[in-house]
Order: sequence, then structure tokens, then C-alpha cells
Amino acid sequence: MKARIYVGFGLVVLLAAGLLGFRYSAATPQGLASEPEYVPNEVLVKFKPLTLEAAVIQVIESIQGQIVGRHGSIVSAGLWAENRSEYRSFLSDPDLFLVKVPPALGTKRAITELLSDVHVEFAEKNFIYKAALTPDDTYYSLQWGLHNTGYAQSGGTADADIDAPEAWEEFTGSDDITIAVIDTGIDFAHVDLEPNIWTNAGETGGGKETDGVDNDGNGYIDDWHGWDFVNDDNDPTDDRYIYFHGTHVSGIAGARGNNSSGIAGVCWYAKLMPLKLLDSGGNGSTSDAISAIDYAVSVGVQVINASWGGTGASSSLIQAIERAKASGILFVAAAGNTSPPLNINTDPHYPASYDIDNIISVLATTSSDTLASYSNYGSYAVDLGAPGGTDLTQNNYNIFSDKPGQQYQHLAGTSMATPFVSGAAALVLGQRPTIDWWQAKTMILKSIDTLASLQGKARTSGRLNAHSLLTYSTPVLPDAPTNLQGDWCENGPFVDISLTWTDNADNESGFKIYMQSSPGIFSYLGSTSANVTTFWLTEVGAGTYYFYVRAYKTDGESPKTATITVHTF
Repeated sequence: MKARIYVGFGLVVLLAAGLLGFRYSAATPQGLASEPEYVPNEVLVKFKPLTLEAAVIQVIESIQGQIVGRHGSIVSAGLWAENRSEYRSFLSDPDLFLVKVPPALGTKRAITELLSDVHVEFAEKNFIYKAALTPDDTYYSLQWGLHNTGYAQSGGTADADIDAPEAWEEFTGSDDITIAVIDTGIDFAHVDLEPNIWTNAGETGGGKETDGVDNDGNGYIDDWHGWDFVNDDNDPTDDRYIYFHGTHVSGIAGARGNNSSGIAGVCWYAKLMPLKLLDSGGNGSTSDAISAIDYAVSVGVQVINASWGGTGASSSLIQAIERAKASGILFVAAAGNTSPPLNINTDPHYPASYDIDNIISVLATTSSDTLASYSNYGSYAVDLGAPGGTDLTQNNYNIFSDKPGQQYQHLAGTSMATPFVSGAAALVLGQRPTIDWWQAKTMILKSIDTLASLQGKARTSGRLNAHSLLTYSTPVLPDAPTNLQGDWCENGPFVDISLTWTDNADNESGFKIYMQSSPGIFSYLGSTSANVTTFWLTEVGAGTYYFYVRAYKTDGESPKTATITVHTF
């Protein structure tokens, strides 16, 4: 008989009750720190003052060490003794030696043995230090969201950026990762973007040079660089000088960095797929959004950037995003801009407010690491923040990025914050090609910088940190449970609800049960131990209840089950 978990709960939960109205600039515990890098099989050892030459030789020979001279020579301790001035490791400190040790002994064991000798003052690793990588792009100094040097406002902080230079020391991107930019299109010819524009290998010709044949049989003729769903043609270029939202967004996520011109994107090497959804006025339709998502799924992208949204809930759009999830695609969505800003827990902004596991919903932060005055928020509906700019005017505290015609401009909005996260997602997926979308999302949300200003405004209460992301330990997560079922029975004046599910994991610590606590918002209800697949909610009133379940362990939780509804009468 399966074990049961009982929770007494007297709350009656009530039954909860057009796309793309679009504004111009709209839209945790840390992982274990990795060990600092060091030169293998080398040790810096300092002998105590006045240590005799014979003692130095004996200690170094006891670990089969060789002395590395200041000019790179490698000699035995005996040879050093014959000419100490020639083979000294350091000119100004005759008692400090750089010693090479046998690989069979290794650095750590050598240090342990050296520290046990009374003649040794200290012994340590020969650590590796790196200059924080600074790209040579012309306008990099204006990109405070990547590195906030000199951009902190009065009373603010100089650490409001995503630590991009430190992240680039780890990884700068991979051409194997594609970000589908569903937006107003992209200026293919922009110097920052042209090297990274996605090309359809299944088509022949190139750009506007077409052969009029659907060579890859995907239903789109000559879709060499994506598709324009507004005009239904193969030219998804941005509307130059009229509306250039997609080009600006693309530069933030994936402008080619360190190419001596323009700006640097979060991810220097990733393919950018232009899928034109929004017209020159910044408006698009649900049907075109669905078509764009399905196109991205069909060609195998890893990340979709959705810097747009509206208040119309659409079941068909939900299903399209679910199809993207089934194909392993992260869907990064803007929380939206409103004056005054809205709590999208209760005033939804779609698609950011949809409760689908592959969505990462993003609010905007300022160069002072505060919630932007225009940015929507939500403790459940929004996942994290990213730099979006101070206000919706053109000022230097907004986000500097590409504009068609080899130009650049400052813009602000959750639209600008979203591609910071898309670019970071592309970085980590390229750096660790064996992880899946759920591991990537878990890492993004667990590696944030926690901000007091975002407490209660986002699930993580934090802002993206790309360096912490790329150095975060890869989580080993349990598989998601399935087949969640609910039933109920009378219990005097109350009812009891039983939940059961199928355990598909072999490494879970247990299961967490979530119940809708207010319309559209789920809260943690309780948990079971490993292998326990039944949960009881006792003595509740008649009503309509919604539940889902996740497996969990120390590294994080699994994706959720399908949400079920239990009606009690």
C-alpha cells in the first residue's frame, strides 16, 4: 500500500476566470564556486629566513621537485646550489622558490608534504589570473548593462550589470546555437549583425537572390534568412528608420563582439533568426505569432526571444509555446511596460504571464539596480530582471544597441531586458551542449544576483548574472512525474482530496505539491518523500481546486506535471 501524506487545509479555492497591443519600448542559492585555476604540478614554496642550503635541497628533493629559474630554466636543487644567483626563481626574494613536481605527486599532495616541514614558511598553488576580457567594439563603453563602469547614478550602484566581461572569459558563444528573434525583423547588413544572421542550409540562392522553389519542403519558398509573417514573404528585414525594434533587440542578444566596430552582444557567436511578426507600427497578430513559433520549432532553434505582448489570453498561442517546449526550446518573454506598471500576477501580460515551464519572464532593471519605473512585475508571473534602462526617453541610462543603416540608439523597456536573458541562455547552451532547456532555465534562475529592490517583484528576487551562470555547477535534475490524478471523498461537513501520480525519476528526494492560491497563482502546498506518489489534502470545503506536482532534489526541481482540476461538491 502506498504511503499517504495528510495536510489539513480549510481554504475554498474559487474557479479562476486578441494579442499584442504593443508599446514602442515594451517589451536562490548560488552554485558552488569552482576552484580557482592554477598551473598544474607547480608549487610556490617560501622557506623561513636563514634556512640552510642543505635543508632547502633536502626538502625539494623529498618531493622530487625541480626549481624553475626566473628565466624559465628547470634545474635540480643540487644544480641550483652550485649557482644560486643564476637559478634563483625570484630576483627580490631568495627564499621563495617556484618548484615543479612530478604529475604522480601532484600539486595538492606536494603542498601537504611541504607544509609538514619545519623549514617551510608557506607553500601554495601557482594560481592563474586573467584580465577581464574587454572587447574592442567602438561603443562598448556605452553598454552599461554589460559592464556598469562609470554609469551608476547618484545614490545607485556600479554593479548593476550582468558581469559580461567575466562571463566572456569563460565562453563567448557558439554558432551551433540559434536565437529566433520574433519581432519587427532584423537589418541583415548591419556590421554587428551580418556575421551572425541565420542561413537556411536547405535553400539555394541567398537573401533576395531566390530560385522560386521551396527547396527544403517546409512550406516557405526561398526562406533563406527566416520569414516575414506580416507580408508573407521571404524578406524579414527591419523597417528602416520607421520601426527598428528587432534590430535593437538582436544587437543586445547577439551582436558580434570584439570586431573593432559597433557594440558587443551578450553572446558574440550565435545565429540570429529573423522572424517578422510586428509591422512598422509595432503590431502583430496571434496567428502570425503562432506561425513564427512553429517555424522556429521546425528548423530547430534553441531560444526564442519574444520582446512583445498584450492582454489577450490565447489558447492557441499557449499550445504553440507548449509545442516549442516539447522541442526543447526556451521562450524568453518581456513582462511588459505600463504606466503605471502592473502586477502581472493579477493583471496578466501575455505571453509572459502564461504558466508554462519553458517561458522565462523578464522585468527591467536600471543602472542603479532598481526596478524600472515603467516595468511590469509579478512575484509568480515574472522570473527575474535584466538591464532595461531608466525610463522611456532617449537618455544615456537606457540601453545602447543597433539601429538599421549602421546606426545606434538608446532605448528602454522590458523589450531590451529580455534579449539580455536570451543571449545568456545562448551562452550557457553553447558552453554546455549536453544540457537541456530545463537545466539551462534552472541555472539562469539560480545564478542571479539577489536584489532587495526586486523582493516580491519576481520569483527569484534577482537580476541576471552571466558570469555566475557560466560558472554554476550543472544541475542533475529529476525527471518530471506524469499522470497526475485527483479524487475526493466526503469527510463530515468537509471533503478530502487525494492526489496520485507516476514517479519517473530514480534520483528524487521527494515530490512537491503546488495548489492555486489565487487566480493564476500557484503556491507550495506540501511534499512527500522519495517514491511516495500519494498526497492527501484533508478537511477542505466544496469548491474548485487546481494542482500540479514536481519532483525535487538538492539541485532543483523537475518540470511540472500537467495542471489538474478537482471539483468537489
